[in-house]
Amino acid sequence: MTRLSQMIDAAAATLATAGVAAPRTDAELLAAHVCGADRGRLALIEPDTDFAARYQDLVARRARRIPLQH
Repeated sequence: MTRLSQMIDAAAATLATAGVAAPRTDAELLAAHVCGADRGRLALIEPDTDFAARYQDLVARRARRIPLQH
């Protein structure tokens, strides 16, 4: 399984390419949301099997410039 930090790195790159103003922050906030944890605890989390699909969906939505809070 891909480590969470690698998924966040890839998501941040996707968001940067899409022109999102704070790609790393948004990638971390989306990951925290999917994990149901605080952003500061991401280093301690091992994502479950459903995480990748849910996370990729949210990253794709954010890359289309849908506001983070939606």
